[in-house]
Amino acid sequence: MGTSDENSAAIDAVLRSNLASVRAAIEAAARRAGRDPASVAVVAATKTVPAEVVARLPGMGIVDAGENRVQEAESKVRALSDLGLRWHMIGGLQTNKVRRALDLFHRIQSVDRDSLMEALAREAARRGRSVDCLIQVNVSGESSKGGYGLAEAATAIRRSRSLPSLRVGGLMAIPAPGADPEASRPAFRALRALRDAERTAPDDLPDLSMGMSGDYAVAVEEGATVVRLGTALFGGLPAASFGRAARGD
Repeated sequence: MGTSDENSAAIDAVLRSNLASVRAAIEAAARRAGRDPASVAVVAATKTVPAEVVARLPGMGIVDAGENRVQEAESKVRALSDLGLRWHMIGGLQTNKVRRALDLFHRIQSVDRDSLMEALAREAARRGRSVDCLIQVNVSGESSKGGYGLAEAATAIRRSRSLPSLRVGGLMAIPAPGADPEASRPAFRALRALRDAERTAPDDLPDLSMGMSGDYAVAVEEGATVVRLGTALFGGLPAASFGRAARGD
């Protein structure tokens, strides 16, 4: 076996091991909360992860991939267009990149302000289609973080309902970073409470995208239906897998 084959086998082994750990943790957290583990989707946060590595995910059962930047996503979406991946925008989106984003992404998870909401709605209407999105909520109130404040988010949700080309599937949040996963629990509960208060029907706003590699088990306990995982999936890969270090979350 040549060096490249050895590296390929090592990549597969690490990914499969990481994914097994993730699935076990999600199952345990879901069972603790009395939930079906199948109700939780994993979005692989592929920031800085090369297309050659991302290409292995569908064969392991991961079909959702998230990118933080339009520019990095473009090359990966093109390279992996035949794999059936569903691409999510999970980073901040500038309004001048809305057209490119709608060419690339199946879902925009980071609708964090009115100007972006309106730009997405206009462009989707111009194309005669709707855009699947989530409203981003700044649950921690950090000034450096995007998203509607908790006090503003309800108004944003109601405003989105007046834009027929937007299909709002739920809410997304990025809690304040910290070493203790339990520190994120109040934020996750606040997001779920907001969603529950704004529902117009039991199946309205079905998704809560919350939880990353450090706190996703707590997020699942608190109702997450989507977790965005970078390090939990890609940590420990051989250095040769990357042109630079992976920073999924």
